[in-house]
Amino acid sequence: MTFATVSQSCSQDCLDFVERMKRKAQRVGSEGSTPPYVTKAESRK
Repeated sequence: MTFATVSQSCSQDCLDFVERMKRKAQRVGSEGSTPPYVTKAESRK
């Protein structure tokens, strides 16, 4: 039963993280510039 509570709290944290990233992406997108973490991920490939 501990696994259920752990996964539940993790999913909640993930949801909060996704919401923050969405808002950040929207804010950056409206500015018309590429966020640095995206260029970093692209150059790492």
